[in-house]
Amino acid sequence: MTDKFRILIFSDIHANAISLNAIFSELDTRRFDEILFLGDAALFGPQPKEVLEFLRKINCVSIMGNAESWLLNGQKFEANKKDAREIFEINQWCANQLSEDGLSFFRKYQQPFETKIGDYSILFCHGSPTSNKEAILSSTGDVDMDRFISKTQANIIVSGHTHVQMLRKYKTTTFINPGSVGCPTVRTQGKSAYFPYAEYAIITIENSELGVEFFRTHIDTKSIYQAAQKNKMPHYDWWFKRWMLS
Repeated sequence: MTDKFRILIFSDIHANAISLNAIFSELDTRRFDEILFLGDAALFGPQPKEVLEFLRKINCVSIMGNAESWLLNGQKFEANKKDAREIFEINQWCANQLSEDGLSFFRKYQQPFETKIGDYSILFCHGSPTSNKEAILSSTGDVDMDRFISKTQANIIVSGHTHVQMLRKYKTTTFINPGSVGCPTVRTQGKSAYFPYAEYAIITIENSELGVEFFRTHIDTKSIYQAAQKNKMPHYDWWFKRWMLS
C-alpha cells in the first residue's frame, strides 16, 4: 500500500448535538477515506432528535453501542445503583423523542467488524471485541487484555465506551480510543466530570506506517445547558452539574 488512507473516528455523542456540530464544523469530510462512528448516539443528553438528524445526513459507518441496545431492547430500572432514577428517566425521555423511523435507523448499526487496510487488520467495536458494555482502559489488566486479543486476528482494536482518549500498545496489538464527542470524562479521586470539549481521532495509514492523532474542540457549556432547558430534558440541573464549566 502506497496511498495514504485516513479514517475519522468518533464515539459516544450521548444526545449532544452542539458538540457534534462543533467537531464537524472544523473538519473537511472530503479529506477522509472513511468516517466511522463507534456508537452511543442518542441517550443521556438533551438533543436526541438533533443528533439523529445529523447522523442521517453524514451517513457514516456506525457500530451498535450499549445505548443503541437499550433503545431497541429496553432497559430495566436498577434501583440499587447510584442516581438510577435520574439516569433512567433521562434515557426514557430520550427514547420517547425518537420516532419508530428513528429507531429503525439505529437498528441498522453494525456489530463489531474487522477490515484490512494495507498491512493492518483493524477491529472496530464499541466496548470490547465481545461486548458493547465492556471497557478497555489504560489500566485494564493482562488477563482481560489477553482475552480481548484472543478474540480477533486484528493488530489494531478501535473502541469507545469509556469516554477517555487512549493509545495503548499491548503485545503486538495497538488499542485506540477516540474519547467522547458528547461527554468526555476525567476521573479523579473516585469522582468523574465532563470536560468542556468534544473529542475525536484521526487514523492515518501510509506506506505501512500507522499514525494516530487525537483532537479536542472547545465547547461552550452554557449553550449545552440552554439546549437541555429549552428541550425540557428531565433533571437537567442535576445532569449539568457533571460538567466542568468552560
